[in-house]
Amino acid sequence: MAYAPQQWRNGIEGGTPTSAKRFNHIETGIADVDDAISDLEAAVTYLSDTKAPQDRKITASTGLTGGGNLTADRTIAADFGTSSGTVCEGNDSRLADQRTPNDRSVSHTKLTTDLRGDVESALRSDDARILRIMEPADYDALGANTDPNTIYLVYED
Repeated sequence: MAYAPQQWRNGIEGGTPTSAKRFNHIETGIADVDDAISDLEAAVTYLSDTKAPQDRKITASTGLTGGGNLTADRTIAADFGTSSGTVCEGNDSRLADQRTPNDRSVSHTKLTTDLRGDVESALRSDDARILRIMEPADYDALGANTDPNTIYLVYED
């Protein structure tokens, strides 16, 4: 309930009469303020009891730097580098090595650069060679029965 203040006036005539009703109005206002203070105290206690303690630490794990306790503002940042435990950037040599893709997928650029030279070289040799173009399932079906005089070009649609 919101407290509505009353105007008090001095004097015998036209002064504010004193009555139980007037005093009860004051008492009700005081009780409302006391309740509001109790609610605020409970909220402050809850917030104080549930906040993170200042000695709580933010720890940067692998690939990150920064952190510390909560006595000050803290920053976590990526730890860029070229070694294990660091985050790769676009110019990282780990992103440009010459591994053979396990799934036989390869870009058209790499195919035309590497494979064309290998095929042309093999076809120009004095040995009689056969070029077979096939899908991965057909090549896999050959198993160990591949012909050493055959060049297999495996592709996917």
